[in-house]
Amino acid sequence: MRRTRTNYAMLSILTSGLMTIMINLSPQPLLILLVGSAVQIYLATGRLKDMNANPWWSALTLLPFVGFILMFPKGTKGANQYGEDPREKGNN
Repeated sequence: MRRTRTNYAMLSILTSGLMTIMINLSPQPLLILLVGSAVQIYLATGRLKDMNANPWWSALTLLPFVGFILMFPKGTKGANQYGEDPREKGNN
C-alpha cells in the first residue's frame, strides 16, 4: 500500500509520541521499542512504495533521522509497480 507524505508524517509523529509515553510508563521499555520500530518500518515501507523505491530500504529508518527525511520527497505521479496513486483516490 502506498502512503502519501502527509499520511506518513502524521502516523510517524503519532507513533513516536505514543512510543515515548509508553516507554516512560512501561516496565518493559525494550518490548515497546521493538514494537514501535516494527510499526515505523511498516510506515516507511508504504512511503517508499509511493516513491517507487524498493521497500527493503525501510530498514534504514532504524537509523536516526532517516525516517524524517522520507517526509520530503514527492511520490510517483500516477500508478507505479506498487499500486495506484493514493492522491488520486482522495486518501491522504
